Amino acid sequence: MRLSGYRQVSTWMARDTLLRYPFANLLGTGLNFAGMAVQVGAVTLALLYARRLETNQPVHVLGESYLPQSSTTLLYLVGAGAGVLLLLSSLMTWWGQKLILQLRRRYYEYCMERLLGLVHERGEPDQLNDREQQVRALFMLIRRDGLYCSRYYGALIGAVVPGVTAAVALITLMGTDWPLTLALILVMVLALPFIYMGNKTSSSLSNQVDQRAPSCSTELKDQLRRSLATGADERHSAKPNSDGWMDAYMGRLGAAIHSDLVVNLIMSVAIAALVVGVGYQTISSHTGWGRIAIYLVALRYFLVHLKGFARCITTMNQFYAQASRYRAYVTDGLVPVEASVLADLDDGSEDL
Repeated sequence: MRLSGYRQVSTWMARDTLLRYPFANLLGTGLNFAGMAVQVGAVTLALLYARRLETNQPVHVLGESYLPQSSTTLLYLVGAGAGVLLLLSSLMTWWGQKLILQLRRRYYEYCMERLLGLVHERGEPDQLNDREQQVRALFMLIRRDGLYCSRYYGALIGAVVPGVTAAVALITLMGTDWPLTLALILVMVLALPFIYMGNKTSSSLSNQVDQRAPSCSTELKDQLRRSLATGADERHSAKPNSDGWMDAYMGRLGAAIHSDLVVNLIMSVAIAALVVGVGYQTISSHTGWGRIAIYLVALRYFLVHLKGFARCITTMNQFYAQASRYRAYVTDGLVPVEASVLADLDDGSEDL
């Protein structure tokens, strides 16, 4: 996968999806952002209460004064406030994700309609002469690649919130302790080659799934025919094509686990550095726990959303080849010649 080709496909997909439904995209993303902000507000409320509980400084609410260490009323107010904020955050996030899911369906339906319209305008593809091969190639573009473009779109818009949240959390980390944060950034930079290799492998495995699915489907149907015709026991028959398809398919699913592993390794280094670095500075300067608490919360948000962002990037890499084929036909009228060898695309793998 060349970086220039990846950039072209990503840019085209961004224009074709984000600009096609601008208001709905902004609404869905805005709801997810709002849900995240309200969640941060609930955590901040709990931290402020814990801080006042430690110092027993009076808290003024609606003209009333409460001492945190002796007031159950204040405890109930804080608990109810945090609960309402978290409930509101959950509802906003649910609404935003549901809206984005509906947009993915709309885009898939549009992909199908657009290709059917292009087939009507352009006629039969010049690259293939056999009518059955032409049908198979176009079927692959409409049924499978169009669906994968919808999943690519979901990962693309899904990367916005975790990406921005991780960036804001990183700024907070820099403001709290920039030397330690720079050390963490260095660790992440060292991990980037491993993430890139994992994403590249994921894209390759996704291609192999498409290439091996037809032979797997044909082989299984042949085994069923033999079993019905002769009563033969096919359970122990050799399955090289089936095994190859399953290896590629499970490897594609495992690519997200690889990304999680890399991020989790970063998390383990980050937490260890936090305990040693910030903890030592806090003890030495007697500045209290507030600084380390802020760093802990910001670090948690940074690492969790970095993991979510990495998963979205991995998903886009998984379906790069399919999005590239779809784009090639829409923009240049090129059909995937390799699709002509696919004897049967109705194996259900695109739905998993």
